[in-house]
Amino acid sequence: MNEKELKNKINKLRHEIEKRNKRINTLFNEIRIHREEADNIRSMRDQATAEFKKSLEDVKKIREERNRLNNEVIELKKKRKSLIEKTKTTGKEISELKKERDNLNRLARGNRGSLMDLYSKKFNSLMNEEIPLDDEINLFNIIFDIKDRILSAGEADKKHTKIAEKYTELQKLNKKIDNISNKIRLKSAEAQKYHEEALKLNDGINDIKKKSDEFHLKLVEKYSQIDPIRNEINSIKNEIREIRKKLDPLNRELKKIKKKKIDIEKDKDALKAKEKLKKTGRLSIRDLQILLEKGEKIIK
Repeated sequence: MNEKELKNKINKLRHEIEKRNKRINTLFNEIRIHREEADNIRSMRDQATAEFKKSLEDVKKIREERNRLNNEVIELKKKRKSLIEKTKTTGKEISELKKERDNLNRLARGNRGSLMDLYSKKFNSLMNEEIPLDDEINLFNIIFDIKDRILSAGEADKKHTKIAEKYTELQKLNKKIDNISNKIRLKSAEAQKYHEEALKLNDGINDIKKKSDEFHLKLVEKYSQIDPIRNEINSIKNEIREIRKKLDPLNRELKKIKKKKIDIEKDKDALKAKEKLKKTGRLSIRDLQILLEKGEKIIK
């Protein structure tokens, strides 16, 4: 293969390499565009993911607050139930005291003050008036009866006082129950607000999660578009390596041909320089350099 043929073949191979390098540059540019788009998608996905995590934390805090309120409501209801049981017990006690008082009042058949007046009147009659013996015995029995009635009236008054105390206790219990019931209503309403807020956030979280998943799928799709381009680049690089394997020996061969031509030219120049030296006895610097490179002895 002569020099011209070698050059033509080398140029064709170089052209093939250049054409492939241009294709690689085009493909790298496509990858750059895809990566920019992927970076943008990743940024939106990460933003949605961060928003999703924050919303989850918000929902967690809201649920914790809701649960705290619900637990407080449960404890308040337990306390209210205990107080209601006390009111029932107190009501039964009042009922029993009323029965006892009413029985005592029936025995007394009058209030203590009027009975005391009656007792004093009968006692004075017994002590100060002249009355027959039978009447005196009868009056004496009446006085003892009045005394028993006074004792019953006194006991009835005591029962009445206890009943009043129990009513006061019952009123206090009912007031506490009302206060607790009010707290239960307020805390239940507040807990319900937190519950509704959590439901709304859950709806939003589902939308955010859906958006994040969509961005992730787009990102995966974008990377799937990059992979075949990268594979094509690697394939083209392999082609270039194969072409260079063909090109290298051709370049070496061309280099040898060029060196041979240069050596021939140098031989011609050296011959001319020697003839010039014989004729003129003089050499130019270039002629001297040519002869020295050839290892020629310079003899005038």
